[in-house]
Order: sequence, then C-alpha cells, then structure tokens
Amino acid sequence: MTSTEREEFFGLNPALSRTIAKVEAGKTRTLIGAVMLVGFVVVMGFGGGEPVDPVKLVAPAAVLILGLYHVIGGPLQAHRHKPEVTRLTAAPPPDVLWYTLSDEGLVVHADMKLDLGEGGLAVPWTAMETLTRIEGAHPVQRLTYRLASAAKAAAHQLGMDRRRADGVLFGDRMQARFDARGAGAPSPLSQGA
Repeated sequence: MTSTEREEFFGLNPALSRTIAKVEAGKTRTLIGAVMLVGFVVVMGFGGGEPVDPVKLVAPAAVLILGLYHVIGGPLQAHRHKPEVTRLTAAPPPDVLWYTLSDEGLVVHADMKLDLGEGGLAVPWTAMETLTRIEGAHPVQRLTYRLASAAKAAAHQLGMDRRRADGVLFGDRMQARFDARGAGAPSPLSQGA
C-alpha cells in the first residue's frame, strides 16, 4: 500500500443502536415521571391538614406537571420508535464506512451518537493530542484533538473494533499510526501492514 492510499474501516450501521437508544430513553423518561408523581403524592400526603401558603405549592405543582409530562411523553416516544426497531431488526442494515485513515489524518464518517453529516469529521494528525483507553468501555478509545479553528480541545470516542475489508482492525492501525506520528517513524500506511 502506498502512502497516498487510504485505509477504510467498516462496521455495523449505527442506525439500529441509535433507534434502540431512543426507545430506551422513552422508557427511562416514563420511570422519571413516575418517580416525580410518587414524590408529589408523598409531599402532599405528609403536608398535614393545615392551610398552605399558595407560594409553597409552586414546587409541588411543578413536580406534578413535569411528572405527568414524562409519564405521558415517555411511552409516546418509545412507541414512535418501535416500528423502526422492528424494521431494522427484521433486515439488519448493511455495514457502513466508519473511519478512513490516510497520511493527512483520520476522517470519522459514522458515529453511535452523532450525525456527522456528509463529509464526516476530519482530524489531521497534527491536531491530535491524546488517544486514551476508556475504562470499562472496551473496545472504545477517546481521541482528544484541537482543530486549528477551535479555541479549545475536543474529544471523540472511537470504536476500535471496526475492520478493513481484509480484516485488519482499526484499533491496531490507529494506534500504530498515532504512535508513529510522534516518534518520527515511517508512516504505517506506507509499510503496507
């Protein structure tokens, strides 16, 4: 592989995981609403029989309104995304391009949480600061970088288990390339590994 070629790494389409996360968020939202309503009932039940200043009722009323909002909105949110989960589970989406490595740097094309748009997120090697393992989130690593146009550093989580068409792991190539850029070694891309 010459130094002008790009390495492309593929993995599962994040659409299914994102949609499942939306359904789970709806369930969590319902649980939060239920806890708020229980809290409202407990506060009002132990309030005693004496008259209460109307100003002191603002907080319990807000809890009641928010609780009802979440108890009603949570199931609606989960219900809205369930057909998409069913569709994607019946015919799993094909693998998609996640990352591209080249001598210029890394381009992130797909992400589990974010929609990166048409061009993706391009991070040149010179902008990269750290590549650290996230404890308990194997095989995920955090890349910290500072783009020329940015006032402060940003971070992005990378799935290190994506693969090239020939089976080579993105994590191995990214780590080798990241380490080589600081040591002044020849580009791993030009070594054809």
